Amino acid sequence: MNIAVRYHSRGGNTKAVAGIIAQVVGVEAKSVSEPLEQPVDLLFVGAPVYAMMVDSSLKNFVRGLDTNMVKKIAAFSTAGSHPTAISVIKRIAAERNIPVCEETFFLKMGLLKHGGKLADEQVAQARDFAKRIVESQ
Repeated sequence: MNIAVRYHSRGGNTKAVAGIIAQVVGVEAKSVSEPLEQPVDLLFVGAPVYAMMVDSSLKNFVRGLDTNMVKKIAAFSTAGSHPTAISVIKRIAAERNIPVCEETFFLKMGLLKHGGKLADEQVAQARDFAKRIVESQ
C-alpha cells in the first residue's frame, strides 16, 4: 500500500502528530507545500485550527489533489478547542470526490501549548490512530 503524510503546522503540534503517523506507516511527513510525487492509496492530511480558522495552504492543498493520485484520505487535526480542520478536509475532499476514512483523529491541545512537545499519552493516541487506519484499509 502506498501511503503519504502531509500537514500544515504553525506551532509545531500538528507537525509532531504527522511525524508520529509517518513513523508508524514508514514514510516521511511533509508539509502541504510539497506535492505528492506518486499516486497513493492512503493520504494522511492534518492541520491545526487557529481562531476557528484553517490556513488557506491546507485548503488549497486538498483542493488541488488529483483524484487519480489519491484513493482515500485520513484526516487529523490539533487545536485548543474544536476540530474544525477535520470538517474542512472532509468537505473539500467530498467536493473533489475523494473518500475520507470514517475515523479521524483530533488532538486537543492546551490553548497556548505550542512547540510539538506531546505527552506520552498523546503520542500513543496518534500511533494507535495510524495503526487502526492502516489495518482497516
